This record gives sequence, structure tokens and C-alpha cells, in this order.
Amino acid sequence: MGTGGNTLRGEGRNLFFAVQFGLWFFAFMLLESFINSNVADLFGASMVNAAYSIGIFCTATGLLVFGLVHAEAAAWCAKGLPAAAAVCAVATPSIPFVQHAALLAALSCTALLACGFVGGYAHLGIAQQFGEGPLCGRVIGVATGLAVFVQFVVQNLMQRPTLELACIPASLVVLVVLYVRRGGLQPEPSLRVGAKTRSWPSDSADKRRHGICLVGAAAILTVIFTLNDSIMVALDASGTVQLFSGVRLFYALGLVFAGLLYDLGPRSSFTFTTVAVQIMAVLVPYFLHTPKWYTLNMAIFYFYGGFYVLFITAEFVSFSAQMHRRALWASLGRTTRSYVAALSVVPVALLYDSFGVIALAAAAVFLNMALLAVCVADAMLMARYNPPESRGVESQGVESRGVESPGVELDDEDVENYARHLHLTEREAQVLVLLVTTEDKNDKMANDLGISRRTLQRHIANVYNKAGVQSRIGLYQALATHVAQA
Repeated sequence: MGTGGNTLRGEGRNLFFAVQFGLWFFAFMLLESFINSNVADLFGASMVNAAYSIGIFCTATGLLVFGLVHAEAAAWCAKGLPAAAAVCAVATPSIPFVQHAALLAALSCTALLACGFVGGYAHLGIAQQFGEGPLCGRVIGVATGLAVFVQFVVQNLMQRPTLELACIPASLVVLVVLYVRRGGLQPEPSLRVGAKTRSWPSDSADKRRHGICLVGAAAILTVIFTLNDSIMVALDASGTVQLFSGVRLFYALGLVFAGLLYDLGPRSSFTFTTVAVQIMAVLVPYFLHTPKWYTLNMAIFYFYGGFYVLFITAEFVSFSAQMHRRALWASLGRTTRSYVAALSVVPVALLYDSFGVIALAAAAVFLNMALLAVCVADAMLMARYNPPESRGVESQGVESRGVESPGVELDDEDVENYARHLHLTEREAQVLVLLVTTEDKNDKMANDLGISRRTLQRHIANVYNKAGVQSRIGLYQALATHVAQA
């Protein structure tokens, strides 16, 4: 059948999702900056933080709508993605020509709401293809880091407002073209049995507890980040600093470095690394006191911002496969960030205006202690579950179901060889991977493959018939026996 060749082609197609995620992140950052700039020009710098809050609230709502709807109506989401991209692409160029406050607010909110909906797809795609694999952190870090670098080039080196404005709809158009070429929201799991690099709680209650810890950590990290972010946004609007100058490249550096670190070892250690980096936030507010320290403040601010963004993206993307509403959980870190930031930006700015940097530093100390407590609680929970074996079918498949294995270890090549031996089609080979590497029920497998339950049952029956077995357990035994005799 040439399953190995299909796998390589599948890996190439998977890169579409990495490119799409980078395109979305680039368009979102440009759109957010573009709207803030127009608000400052039309209504003054004092209105920027309020506009920023409303804007990220709209983005979060778009993400949330996609996540909630996808589990119940994936086909509707598939049709809605090009429409949402078109709405954003049409609304954005109209913003500079609007002089009326209500109309500007309506256009901006519509553009960001639609952009958020597209972002839900971008997060789901990256989760389906890289979420449980060993490249998750690097893919997200490099994609977002490149997006930040291109944004810097567009906004600083080219310095053409028309080009900046054109990049937003252009990015969305390319994203949709890739979406259509890729065939929509249909994941193609590659034949990589040993790809999973992390154990997750097997108990449903512990999964919920871990999810709560992730949401809590994302919320606290967001408030810490907002202690500086809201002040810097206001200073940028007033012309005191330039958020998108060369120092912003520290943001790209932080994203790439955090992505590399995320994939190096046990990912629970990344949480503690993030905490250590956030401790710098306690000192950063002091740099706001004297203009000569602004550049140093911004460099630190952007670098630890890369860790923060990587955490709220990669952790949720990785964990989403364990939850029923995968599309919701894949972007829940970004959703949490946006809602919490929307509620925090204005109060933090008022706190700074009223009490100065001492209040921000005190708040940062308290929040870092709370974050550390959440991370310790989550680490204790995750310690109950051993890391996966590097060659995971024996531990994840056969033994976990109480089936006696012939005493061999199985890897991705074994499954590929077995698929070729059975002369499976490409889709049947994908079903084989899910049957022997997961304990997912039919509903989840059908959803992950983007096919109906009836179609999945037909593929399962074909796999069983070609393997000469009657059940999933029998398939495990047949695969292990084939490897032992090879």
C-alpha cells in the first residue's frame, strides 16, 4: 500500500496547520494594533485601554463560539470559517474611514469577533496535528515567533500603513486557501504510535482538576502580564514608548526559546520555569518610573511575554485531546487570557494612576504566590501518573486493557508494516492507528477523523475482516503476534 509514503505526505500536509496558525496569529496581532491606533487617533490615548478591553473580549467570544459549536455542529463550523474570514477581511479596511464612534466600535467588534472564530479553527488544527506529539512546543513557538518577526518588518522597516492594512485580509485569504486545499477540518493522524510524550490523568475527576488548574494558572498569569501590558499600551498610545519597535523582537525570542524548552523534558517543569520567569514581573514595574528604563522594561516584558503566550497555548493544545470538547479546550487558554485581560486592563491602569508602581509590585508578589500554589497542586496531581513508555503500544494499548502480549514492544514502524501487510487503505490505516494506540470510543474517533459514526464502523469492520479478528482486543493480539513472528 505504501503507507510509509502516505505518512510522509501526511506530515507535509500537517505543516499547513502550522502555517495557518502563524497566519492567524499575525493577522490577529496586526488587527489588534490597527484598531488601537485608530482609536487613539480619533478619540485620544485615554480611550485606548477601554477599546483594547472591548476588543479582546470580542476575540474571546469568537473563540468561545467556535469551541462550543464545533462539538455539536462541526459541519456548520466548516462552512462558517470562510464566512468569518471574509467578514473580518471586509470589515477591517473600512475602519480608517469611519469617524463615528458607534460605527467604529461596531466594525472593530465585528472584525475581532470574526477573527476569534477563525482563531478557534487555527487552535483546533494545531491541536489535532501536533498536540500530543514531541514537536508541539517548537511548532507553536516558531509559528508565533515568525509571526511577530514579520509584524515587526511590516510595521517598522516598511512603514507603509496601506501595506499594514492589506496584510490583515491577505493573511486571512491565504489561510482560507490553505483550508480549502487541505480539505477542511479533517485531521489525518499520522502512523506514529510512539509520538505521545506525556501521560494524562486516566480518572475523569482528575482530568477535570487538571483542567481547572490550567485555567487558574492561565488566569493568574494573565493578570500578572496585564500589570505591565495595560501600562505599556497606554504609553504607546500617548507616544511615550513604541511597542512595535526593535525591542519587540525579544517577544519572538521568548516564544521560540519557550517552545524549545517546552519539548525538552517533562512538561510539568515548564510550568515552574514559567513561574520563575514571571517573578521578573515583580521588578519590572519599577522600570516604569524612569523613562530611561523603558527599553529595559520592554525587553524583559516581551521576553517573559513569550513564555506566557507559549504556556497558555501549548498546555491547552496538548491537553485538549483528553477532553470531549476538544475544539473548546484547544483555544481555552487564549479565551481565558482574553476574558481575564478584558476585565483587568482598566482596573490595573487605574491602580497605577492612583498608587504608582508600588501597588503593581505588591500585586505581582501576591499573584506569583498564588500561581506557585496552583502549580504545586497541579504537579502533585500529575505525579500520580507515570510518564508514557517511549514505545507506547505495549503500555498504552495491550497491557492497559488486560490483554496478554506475546512479550514484544511495538512501535510506529510495526503498525505501518502491519497496515501494509493487511493491504489497508489510507483511511483504514488511520483507523488502525486509533484502535491500537488509544482507548477512544467510536464517537470521538469519528469526530477526530471528520467522518460519520456509520462510516467509521464500516472502516473498523474492514480492518477486523482483513486482520481476521472479531474485536479490538483481538486486533491488539494479532498485531503483537505479527510483530513477534516477523
